Amino acid sequence: MITQKIIELGLSISSWFLGLLPQHAPDWLVDSGDGMAHILKVINSWTVWVPWNVLKVVCIGLMAFWLVIWLIKLLMRVWSYVPFIGGAG
Repeated sequence: MITQKIIELGLSISSWFLGLLPQHAPDWLVDSGDGMAHILKVINSWTVWVPWNVLKVVCIGLMAFWLVIWLIKLLMRVWSYVPFIGGAG
């Protein structure tokens, strides 16, 4: 009974929030293909000053590093719940 009321409250809040949003995307967003092409062409011309290949490798390496760190933290957290090994028993 209480859970049902909480779920109904959540549904009504989410439907109210979605009602605030427009039904269709605005025209400036739909017709932004030419603008995006221009921006990408300008950014692509910066390869003289910005080594995009090196930057891409650095970003991928950084994301991989953080993924490994988060996986290690997750494994340590899970391992701590194993009885007689990780401190849970």
